[in-house]
Amino acid sequence: MFELFTDAASAVLRHAVDEALSLHAKEVEPVHLLLGIMDADDGIAATVLQGDGVGRQSVLRELDLTESTASAPHRFHNRLKGGAIQYSGASELALKAAEEQAKQLQSPTISAGHLLLGLLEADDMKKLVGALGAGADSIGSTVKARLRDAG
Repeated sequence: MFELFTDAASAVLRHAVDEALSLHAKEVEPVHLLLGIMDADDGIAATVLQGDGVGRQSVLRELDLTESTASAPHRFHNRLKGGAIQYSGASELALKAAEEQAKQLQSPTISAGHLLLGLLEADDMKKLVGALGAGADSIGSTVKARLRDAG
């Protein structure tokens, strides 16, 4: 599946690993993937999130994390050895859901937008964006429309 990821989606995964490591997590969780989208993607996914008020600072505040806890991205991924940190079961489900979203939208690759759509299928992520005043369904609809327009 990873061979289908665009360069931007691969960058999101690297940033998610950075986030997990900087927060001393044992696994890459969906929130790390969300932060990775915000850190690495300058395309549709990050733009839609930001437009709906879902930004890095608001996510960190909602989860009671601080910038001093979550160190700057780019720090670790170049030093990682294979298998140093794994994806949680919830993250694996989100990655599979992203692949399904790409198939449904007839995309030959998996983009950061598809990753966001996959993340938004989980109830925990829906609750998180809802707590930030955004609607997961609205974000998902906007991302899908923009992906269709871009394709």
